[in-house]
Amino acid sequence: MSGWVAVDVLRANGVPIDPSIMQKAFPPPEISNAKATKAPPSENMKAVHPTAGEQIAVLAVIRDLFAETNRTERLKSLDALGEKLLRLPKGPLWQSTLVVNSERPNLTYTCIVPERLGLPRGAKNKMCFARLEARAVGGHAIWLATDIRLV
Repeated sequence: MSGWVAVDVLRANGVPIDPSIMQKAFPPPEISNAKATKAPPSENMKAVHPTAGEQIAVLAVIRDLFAETNRTERLKSLDALGEKLLRLPKGPLWQSTLVVNSERPNLTYTCIVPERLGLPRGAKNKMCFARLEARAVGGHAIWLATDIRLV
């Protein structure tokens, strides 16, 4: 037993309730036997997945900006044909998550940003205007920023 049921049973049997009993009846979450899992996504956020050929313009907050991720490494490892099919620009590619907070739920776009667009590395948590194109080939579907500017 745990919780108030355990406390009531102990009281009924004449056991004095002290802080150590309360800690056992109500264990803190970090001590519980439940396995730590990744936090579920917030219900206030909705990821927008790319659909080939779609083009959008967004006013968003740059939530994350990474020079290197698993996705950018996979894109680097594509052969010349894969790069041509996705129409990837030459040069380094970054990954960013843009959050459109004028919608409910907030919309998130995880996109590839060519370094040549000039987005500063310190742009995290700044407002931007971005034009995104959805590009898809085989198992690769990405949002590609064709223009991105801080506001």
